Amino acid sequence: MARLMPCMDLLTFISDTVRRKSLADALGKSPDYLWQIASGWKGRKPSPELAIDIEEATARLGPECVPVQSMLPDLEWQRNAEGKVIGHLVRRQTAEQGQEAA
Repeated sequence: MARLMPCMDLLTFISDTVRRKSLADALGKSPDYLWQIASGWKGRKPSPELAIDIEEATARLGPECVPVQSMLPDLEWQRNAEGKVIGHLVRRQTAEQGQEAA
């Protein structure tokens, strides 16, 4: 499988206001909304589809990409041979959730 470029989390990526505006424009979202999902404000998270769009847009904009796993770690992500996300599977149970269920 191809390697992704160096990665960072979404909050770090958008801490630069020029990158935040560029990403917002590329996604058709507001810079404020990006901050809300990056910071988890009021429990906000991106949809799986938006997470994929963010990964692809940040890879184009650089300097580093924001991988889907960093935004939605509870999903199992599928990638093709080139490393492009092609889908996601059922939510996986984290160790913390497993302890709560036991």
